[in-house]
Amino acid sequence: VFQKKLPPEAMDLVSRFLQYSPDLRCTAMEACMHPFFDELRDPNTRLPNGRPLPPLFNFRSQG
Repeated sequence: VFQKKLPPEAMDLVSRFLQYSPDLRCTAMEACMHPFFDELRDPNTRLPNGRPLPPLFNFRSQG
């Protein structure tokens, strides 16, 4: 189902999602902290147009 050159971090994350037992499945917060998303947490990462990423991992209330 997956591409042959799938990064190991992506395969690890998917395998954590597909655990049969809910107790073994990763939570949403654990998924956000997974190394697969490290690049998105890097402040130097830019969008293709050169602009900075929006605050994707800012979970504080915006009220």
